[in-house]
Amino acid sequence: MTDTTLQLEDAALDLDAAAPTTWNAATWFSVISLAATSFALV
Repeated sequence: MTDTTLQLEDAALDLDAAAPTTWNAATWFSVISLAATSFALV
């Protein structure tokens, strides 16, 4: 088991800190759509 999860979380935090304004409605819609698609495939 590697620490890739921690690395991904750190990257996500860096993105949030670097560009908080990018999390607009379109971004949330994309994230939710991707999550829904992934859930449907399972």
